[in-house]
Amino acid sequence: MKVLHITATDANGAGIAALRIVEAQRQNGIDANLLVRDKSSSHDYVLEFYKFKYIDYALNLFLKLFGLDYIYSLNGLFITRSRIFKTADIIHIHNIHHVRLLHPLMLPRKKRYLYTLHDMWAITGNCNYNYDLCDRYRNGCFDCPMNKDAKKWGFPKMFVDNVKGQWVLKRNAYSKLKIFFVSPSEWLAGRARNSDIIKGKQVYVIPNCYEDISAEFLPKRTAIVGPIKILFIGQKIRDNDRKGFYFMAKALNSLPFQHEIHIVGKMNDDFEKYFTNPLTKISFHGPVDENKMKLHYQNCHVFVLPSLQDNLPNTILESMCYATPVVAFNVGGINEIVNSSNGYLARYKDVDDLANGIRFVNDRFLETSDGAFETSLNFTYKKNFISHVKCYNQLLNS
Repeated sequence: MKVLHITATDANGAGIAALRIVEAQRQNGIDANLLVRDKSSSHDYVLEFYKFKYIDYALNLFLKLFGLDYIYSLNGLFITRSRIFKTADIIHIHNIHHVRLLHPLMLPRKKRYLYTLHDMWAITGNCNYNYDLCDRYRNGCFDCPMNKDAKKWGFPKMFVDNVKGQWVLKRNAYSKLKIFFVSPSEWLAGRARNSDIIKGKQVYVIPNCYEDISAEFLPKRTAIVGPIKILFIGQKIRDNDRKGFYFMAKALNSLPFQHEIHIVGKMNDDFEKYFTNPLTKISFHGPVDENKMKLHYQNCHVFVLPSLQDNLPNTILESMCYATPVVAFNVGGINEIVNSSNGYLARYKDVDDLANGIRFVNDRFLETSDGAFETSLNFTYKKNFISHVKCYNQLLNS
């Protein structure tokens, strides 16, 4: 079986998830490759395909004048005419939006497709997440309440609000294709099933995966002595920060005991001003590679991820794989992984309860660490491979 995976990059959340699925399939005998616009890894089975960069940029500016953002690209045309696309048994799509790569409208009808929903874009007119502010995606987006401040919500603004037209174009494209949909979480799968945009199409749930780690390679966890070490994976914070940096900072400001916050990733130059608790010690590590990231998971006592909306974050799976408990808000697909055996689910946007979660882990660290590693065994490469093969076979026989 030949499978071609397509996504924007192999570096961000969705790209990393796609790369791991490819790795799991290649380890188990499937001829799987990943086609991306921007390549970061050195794997020879990750193929960078991005031609006509400036022509497609100009073309999209023209299309935006009519509210037809990203629906066509020369790059996408040549992808669908490439040998690797034509010879694949399954085209497995991941994140293809907002990157002038490929639009569902451009997909040839004769192929079979599996579309993994890493966010909500595939079932909305334009937005990646709706933050529970709008449910118009269910029967046809219109008069988008989020488009005016699209950048604030983390997706490109449409010059012309044509979300209704975009929703209809996607629905019409899907209706003509032999396509199944996959969600890493029950939460997003439920939203997809309730949307008329893919009415009648199969929607499966296959969680993301992480490398299989034997317990013998884990560092021996001992009771916390001294300040609890808290891990946060950062990004450039905005007025509306989906990853919840402000809530994390406020929670730490209320802690009555000494603690260390280890921040990894890209952050604003002035981020330290949000920490006002003299008991907080800040260590900023900046962007790190995968091997150093593993050390941060191993060396910290708890990973805090106060996302305001999320699907099934890779970072939670990674943290639990290294026996590091997770504290997060009870949102999206997070509550399908995090519970009192491996961390703490705080009430949505409740800073005090988020702080309670850190105290909870501090008191029950060894117990939640064991629970975290046990949870990670549900998200192995092998299980992910088996689930995808079943889905592929059903699609090929449909």
